[in-house]
Amino acid sequence: MEPDTHKKISCLRQLLKTLLDILPILSQADSDYAFTLFTPSPRWADDMGVAGAVNHELELKLGNQKKSLKLKERGPETIALANVLEHWIEIYPNYDMLLKWLDDITIAAEDAYGDAGEEIPTTEIEQPAPPIVAPIVQSQKPKGKKAQSHVLLSFEDTCYPSDTESDDERTGGGKMLPLLLMISKPCQVPKKVWCIASSYCNTTWVWPRARQRILDHTAHDCKAVPQEWRISALEHLASKGQARQAKMPRPEEEAGSDVELLEDPPQQKKTKKDMGSGSGSKQSTLGSAFSDKGAQTFKKDAHRKLMLFVTCAGVAPHVIDSPEFKAFCGFLSPQYTLPLSREERRG
Repeated sequence: MEPDTHKKISCLRQLLKTLLDILPILSQADSDYAFTLFTPSPRWADDMGVAGAVNHELELKLGNQKKSLKLKERGPETIALANVLEHWIEIYPNYDMLLKWLDDITIAAEDAYGDAGEEIPTTEIEQPAPPIVAPIVQSQKPKGKKAQSHVLLSFEDTCYPSDTESDDERTGGGKMLPLLLMISKPCQVPKKVWCIASSYCNTTWVWPRARQRILDHTAHDCKAVPQEWRISALEHLASKGQARQAKMPRPEEEAGSDVELLEDPPQQKKTKKDMGSGSGSKQSTLGSAFSDKGAQTFKKDAHRKLMLFVTCAGVAPHVIDSPEFKAFCGFLSPQYTLPLSREERRG
């Protein structure tokens, strides 16, 4: 709808609301207007269209536009005339007959005041409220605080009652990593380990502690622990990634299977405790034999992988003898010794 048309309808509505007492107020049943129930006739809509049917209904209630229009009553049924015009002009904004009805009815309302010898009241134009644009506050927040938004203020979790745990005061064997005591706690029943921020991540592990799994969860997955703990876990994993000796996979195991290092396995404790006894010597011999067998399997698999690499990638065999390639392989695994290029040719 055009702004000028909207202004005229607002003025007409105010004039109809304040009509003088010389015009009678009639109920809906007695009113000749009854614009609250205004509906164009379906029969006339089929013959001349909906807009023409609206114009015909207005002529039946108000009279032919060729004659001077006079308002005969006031009240809700007359005020609803402004709503009728607003509705149908919104649908047919370019229909001239509806726009002429708006002008004629406004003149008739003003004439009602002139006939009574009263001044036409000033009308307050209804203006649509301007849209309110909320200021963007998020753009003013300093960057860098989002990472700490999930850090918990309290690490208590009623679902996992913590068991009492003292500091590691052992003189022999592998020492407990102090960081594990801070980021994980043992549960009473059943015996398991829960993340210190389990109320946020709901993460638990089996007992005893799996050091690598707990540190990996703290460094990469859990966002509810303090950032300094996550950094410490990540630094510890990085340092162990260079010097840690992983368990040699068996041929039937997948190459990508994870190797979990349990904190202080019971077998290691028993072996170190009984080193002076005859049974300890026997276990040491069996452990050495098992280690030698694993080293042989590792060497055999590594040779085969190297042969496939040289053959399929088209790498010259003398590259194996270069100091740079030897240094690279020694960095990956100090236990692996490269074969000579002529041995690769035989393979």
